[in-house]
Amino acid sequence: MIRAVFMLKYAPFFRQKEALTEPRSRHRGGAVAQQRRPHPSGIVSILIAGMHLSCRADEMHGKERASTLSEQQNAMAVSRTELQQQLGFTVPEEARIVWRDQQQGIDSMIRVKLEMSRSTFNALAQEIPLLEQDLRPGAGRLGRHKGDWNPHSVPGIRSTQLSLPDARFMNVGVAEMNDVVTVFIMCHET
Repeated sequence: MIRAVFMLKYAPFFRQKEALTEPRSRHRGGAVAQQRRPHPSGIVSILIAGMHLSCRADEMHGKERASTLSEQQNAMAVSRTELQQQLGFTVPEEARIVWRDQQQGIDSMIRVKLEMSRSTFNALAQEIPLLEQDLRPGAGRLGRHKGDWNPHSVPGIRSTQLSLPDARFMNVGVAEMNDVVTVFIMCHET
């Protein structure tokens, strides 16, 4: 694709072959033959055009990366109140929202990764309600990795699935490291 854009944008350089070359004579067997060699200014023009395209491609890649980052930042900017409405329980003020993702459609889904102290987690577990004995080793049904949503790579994670009203389910994963409890919550429809 870059080659096609290059050819369309810089085709006049190739059409004017005489402008890019200068005549040079050489003696061959008593006859003077005309030969053409590339003119330095034509080669420089082509090199500059190629460098321009390369810079534009880097700039476009940078814009894609920036737009992805801004989409993630916008997704994280949801208010705590709105998040609580979507999840159906109060997210403690002491809990740090690490990552959030939401998908709309026939089967909507919201995923949230929280970090908190053990005492904050105990209060959250009572509100959900989540019982320690319900948690089983492993990430269970928490889904694939995406961004900071990485339940399968967290050592010591335990998980469970809770049934909610209106044919909804909540998958919960809990891992504790260095006095910080990481909680993965995935609410989805059937």
